[in-house]
Amino acid sequence: MSQDSADLFEFYHSMYLSTMKARHGRLASPMSFREASLYFRHGWLIQVKRDGNWVSGVVCHPQEGKLVLRILGVREGDTDLTRQGAASTLYYAAIHWANQNGYEAVDFLRTPPLLRSGTFQHKRKWGATVRVPQDLHRCIWIG
Repeated sequence: MSQDSADLFEFYHSMYLSTMKARHGRLASPMSFREASLYFRHGWLIQVKRDGNWVSGVVCHPQEGKLVLRILGVREGDTDLTRQGAASTLYYAAIHWANQNGYEAVDFLRTPPLLRSGTFQHKRKWGATVRVPQDLHRCIWIG
């Protein structure tokens, strides 16, 4: 775990942005470095290293008794590292750490409500529950 701003800078530029581009291509809408810094200032960066080399990270922070996983990245957006568990290890480490430190839950944040979505399925595998956020209206707009 790190609270070093130099680590945040490296993570943001060499992991987070490249992971967003690899996953979403032209449709990527990454969080700004400024916003990431605000979350980091109230939390920290969990780092996963393999053979002494940093391969993935996640910026997280506490909020209302939960540990919120805000942004995640794998070195250079490398899909092989992802398949080898670089991202999954972050989830495991965050859940384990949160459990050991008295948090009631780990918040994996939102995902589009598409049951066949890879992101949705991945979060469900980790035990995430589905709920409608309080800040969303519960109606359907038909135009």
